[in-house]
Amino acid sequence: MRSVQEGWTRPIIKLESASSAGQNVMRPSFSPDGQRIVYEVWANTHRIWVASVGDGRAVPLDRDSPDEHSPAWSPDGKWIAYQRLAGTDWELVKVPFGGGQPVRIGAATPGGGDHTAWSPTGEWIAHVRIGTLVLTAADGRTEKSVDGPRPAVFGFSRDGSSLYVVRHSANRAWVLATVDVPTGQERNAVDLKVPPSATLSGFGLHPDGKSFATGIGITRRDIWVLDGFNVPSGWLGRF
Repeated sequence: MRSVQEGWTRPIIKLESASSAGQNVMRPSFSPDGQRIVYEVWANTHRIWVASVGDGRAVPLDRDSPDEHSPAWSPDGKWIAYQRLAGTDWELVKVPFGGGQPVRIGAATPGGGDHTAWSPTGEWIAHVRIGTLVLTAADGRTEKSVDGPRPAVFGFSRDGSSLYVVRHSANRAWVLATVDVPTGQERNAVDLKVPPSATLSGFGLHPDGKSFATGIGITRRDIWVLDGFNVPSGWLGRF
């Protein structure tokens, strides 16, 4: 955790924790009250844990599924939605934060998705299923698809009326599109000054709703010339 105002940093999940030792911790997300985080741990399979921000104590969210992905808090902090393997099927579920059995909401993408987002209004849960961005009602009764290429990251506006989607355009440039939640239609799109080859991960909307944070990975490729290399006798003859 890092303080934006004061600049200090401190770990939340320590290496001696049984939930993280020697493993990869991914996709952390603050609870609405800021007192806990939910995160994903990779160790041969994906598991979801919930930890206290104060002392880092963690507990597993789901003890039955062998593979779980992409947790998201409900706006009231009482539920966590995620994608899980149940038998041979992948499903989108929600589970009470205080404990209880997962409640199936709908089908999920095979292998689990990279991101799940819960609308601030509590009505919709956004996720990608087999390359298509889908809005599933939190009660599981209805859903609708959003047209366009598979998004890299996405998140809701502060009032929940819009969904911000970052994806490649037809010419492979990164764009930020605004989708109208009631209709599922794109309203506008703006170019982002990010290299087309970059990878993006995570979406965190600023509390003022005017900016967002994401992780950007850029692969560097260099060309080197080896000077003074002595070609062994007969080496070229093999080609």
